Amino acid sequence: MRRDKEREKETEKRIARLYWEYRGRIWYQANKRLQNEQDAEDIVQEVFMYLIQNKGELNQVPESRISSIRSWTASAKPIPSPGRKIP
Repeated sequence: MRRDKEREKETEKRIARLYWEYRGRIWYQANKRLQNEQDAEDIVQEVFMYLIQNKGELNQVPESRISSIRSWTASAKPIPSPGRKIP
């Protein structure tokens, strides 16, 4: 039981890291395709809500799928957090 709690906590940290690393890039790509900022924001929320709701499966995502997501987001320009500058 303790191991399960530790695993769940680590997964939550992983999702948080993914959010801060990719939210701006996902938003950029969604806005680029949809041409609507609010819809792009909705997409970002849906992506991370999906991850949260399926966090038990997060460690089972194949590396090839993660690589394709990285490739997709690599072409996006990151959006800075409030008060944060991007070089």
